[in-house]
Amino acid sequence: MIKIIQSKYEVVIICIAKLFTNIIKILYAFSLMSVISSLSENNKAIFLKSILFMITTIIVQNILYFINIYLDKRFIRKNMICLKEKTFNSIFQYNIEEFSKKSIKEYTSILLNDLSIIENRFFGSLISLLDSITMIICSCIGVIYISPWFLLAFPITMLICIYFPKIFDKKIQKLNEDIINNNVKYTGIADEQLRGFKTIKSFNISSFAEEERNNVIEDLEKSKEMFSRFISIANSTLSIFAIILIFCIYYFGGNLVLKGSITLSGLIALNQILSNIINSCIFLPQHVQMMNSAKSVVNRCFEIINYKNTDTNLHIPNKNYNITLSDVSYKYDKNNESTINGVSLLLEHGKKYAIIGQNGSGKSTLIQLLAGHLKNYTGSIKFDNYEQKEISRQSLYSQIAYMSQEVFMFDKSLNDNINIFNELDQNCYDNIINILGINSIKDKYTSKNNHSLTLSGGEKQKIALARVLLRNASIILADEPTSALDTIASSEFEQFLLSLNDKMCIVITHDIDEHLNNYDAVIVIENGKIIEVGKYSELEYLSNFSICADSN
Repeated sequence: MIKIIQSKYEVVIICIAKLFTNIIKILYAFSLMSVISSLSENNKAIFLKSILFMITTIIVQNILYFINIYLDKRFIRKNMICLKEKTFNSIFQYNIEEFSKKSIKEYTSILLNDLSIIENRFFGSLISLLDSITMIICSCIGVIYISPWFLLAFPITMLICIYFPKIFDKKIQKLNEDIINNNVKYTGIADEQLRGFKTIKSFNISSFAEEERNNVIEDLEKSKEMFSRFISIANSTLSIFAIILIFCIYYFGGNLVLKGSITLSGLIALNQILSNIINSCIFLPQHVQMMNSAKSVVNRCFEIINYKNTDTNLHIPNKNYNITLSDVSYKYDKNNESTINGVSLLLEHGKKYAIIGQNGSGKSTLIQLLAGHLKNYTGSIKFDNYEQKEISRQSLYSQIAYMSQEVFMFDKSLNDNINIFNELDQNCYDNIINILGINSIKDKYTSKNNHSLTLSGGEKQKIALARVLLRNASIILADEPTSALDTIASSEFEQFLLSLNDKMCIVITHDIDEHLNNYDAVIVIENGKIIEVGKYSELEYLSNFSICADSN
């Protein structure tokens, strides 16, 4: 997991800082030994020097303590900024089809919960691990100086501390997986119920929603409690061992004092230094264990970070294209039937097409294929002589203005939501704003009250239509673009769309009536297949379509 560390040179700096800090801690133990020795020898001069040395070590310890805090926090900050940016940016390297394979709650859980686990368990434990290692090194040197025989406590402690936690490894990994899964559920239920707030309130299902989220919250907190409790049990077991070991040190050290092998002050200093070794040995495998518990989370993040965008570099010129579909099929899942099945179709530049069909017939899938949102199709989709799969998505999207059924609004001003943060031709902008009647919307929402969430469905749809028209793309694809508009607004938009002589327009509609005569052709789709293409008045299929239109 070392690959997760972005600034490895800072690890060296932190090690050096902690080494100096722990050297001072050992020197403090020696200053304590000197103070006690001077008192037993009734030597005031040495006593005063020892006290001065002790005060100096305490002051230096505190200075180094603040330096360590600064270095630790800076190290975590830099690594987390880098990791969050890489994860977030890598998500936006996905093509639309790949992105849709995970739910939004999974991405949210990774960006919020998983990265928080990495920060606390991996980076936090890594810093503690470095502190424990440097403390063991410094303490061992101190023990050698006083009485090398007591170094026997070190290998005994290490063996127990290294192998004992392995008993708990599998259980800890399992409990950690439970936390991750419950975090995903919690993120999902929070997102779902906040988005569905109006539905929950208006259908009087608050009690059901409360019970559902309470169960998820309880499961999450229970899994966290189980993890913490299990870690505490493992730590407590090791602490019992530490108490026994310290008792043994006092017992054998006391006998050496009685024999005159070491001084009482030496025993006190030795006990303090050995306590550092014991505590560090106990905590060292715990830090490793905590880092390992974050392994699955790190792997999930790096699965995203290591994603390789397979987009091509082929950029096509901006111009009007004919689109030719030849035996195109598409399925969302390998185990399911094809949503689009063997479609062949010629769409000519500058012409206007309406797509009709029952719910679930494949209309939206077909238009998403044309928009380049779905790449894993079979057959051929060509823009003149360019195969769509071989065209860069960026280049393809510059040719196409796509409007989906769901209108996404940024939490920004109305102008930002209309122009999508682009610099636009002001005359074109004003013209489209007037045609769609958006001026009335802008008048309603002042600069102090421009929150996009307060827009009605029809208002949002007008803004989405303005976005599409302002793209100035040669191909316009719209999935039920007027479903939330009133009859007058819908008719005005359609007339404007049909007047764009230089643009190919393909519109999914459920309004099946005489207005479809205005389109160059109507495409009828059923069960993923195109069953008829032609002028509205000439369609044979319409005699069997009355029920379809009613349900849609």
